[in-house]
Amino acid sequence: MIFLNNKQCDAIKNNLNSAANQNFISETVKNFDKEVNTSFVYDQTMKLIDETILRIKDKEKQLDEKSKKLEQLEIKLNNRSNIIENKTDYHNVKIGDIFYTSWGYEQTNVEFYEVDKVIGKKTVILKELHTLVYEESDTCFSGKKIPVRGEFKENKKTLRKRISMEYSNDPIIKINHSINAWLWDGKPVDFSSYA
Repeated sequence: MIFLNNKQCDAIKNNLNSAANQNFISETVKNFDKEVNTSFVYDQTMKLIDETILRIKDKEKQLDEKSKKLEQLEIKLNNRSNIIENKTDYHNVKIGDIFYTSWGYEQTNVEFYEVDKVIGKKTVILKELHTLVYEESDTCFSGKKIPVRGEFKENKKTLRKRISMEYSNDPIIKINHSINAWLWDGKPVDFSSYA
């Protein structure tokens, strides 16, 4: 058996306490580091999840907007397709139909054209007609005109023109950049002249 004096016992106790304290502190620091690291990783993970959710919501919003635009385009396309399908002949213009123009500045010029030929689905040959003053005002500067069917103006060339149904359910023929001709309904058309 070994006998130790008080000083030696105190030194051993201190060494044991010191070793135990170091292990405890070391374990505590490790546990704290783990907790702090885990907390940091958790915070970073939650931040990434939140950012991902925001990105997904933003993408969903963009997809919704694109989907709405696509639906609108499909509706327009279907409407145009329906218009074309409903107009299988595109128009029902035939030889002998009469179109009229009404145009002018400070006066209203009226001209009548008869369809001489129908070419394909969208083209016609027109000849300008002579007109009669159907009704005249007291001043002779205005009134109503009607065409004389089959009486063509000799000095006028025939016109090859396209029929448009784009802006109306009724056929329209563009005579030039500023004058359109409409299908005549058989009623006298107002005109006026300048002195």
